[in-house]
Amino acid sequence: MKTLFTTLTLTLFLFNAGVSFSQKKKSNIPDTIMKTMEIRFPGVEVDSWEHEGNFYEATFEFNRHFLSVLFDATGRILFTEEDIDPSLLPEGIKSYIVKNLKGKKVREAAKIIDSSGKITYSADVAGGDYVFDAAGTLLKSPY
Repeated sequence: MKTLFTTLTLTLFLFNAGVSFSQKKKSNIPDTIMKTMEIRFPGVEVDSWEHEGNFYEATFEFNRHFLSVLFDATGRILFTEEDIDPSLLPEGIKSYIVKNLKGKKVREAAKIIDSSGKITYSADVAGGDYVFDAAGTLLKSPY
């Protein structure tokens, strides 16, 4: 489990330093990824593409949800991150924040689904990202 989150954290770090492609240069994106996009997210207009090594990230709006999707070069989706309203975080996460981060508010939240279907949540609290499982167990703290 720790390895999964180390990998996820490293992957996210790489994308923060990634090279951006504009929508006009989607020709730089492998056909396998474009085909997956067409199947999984029909009719979507990608707002931006980022590329680092063999990984590609698309950010876009789909069914009134803002998503970031990470692909490998074969077109396989590694994870999907959906921005959510902090009020939609599971109760266990909200309880953890109230109890352990007294007086702090969640600025942003996301639901993350990995390639195996496992769901985790990210909460930006006081400028740090906390990662929780769906039951509210803290998996990663920024400190």
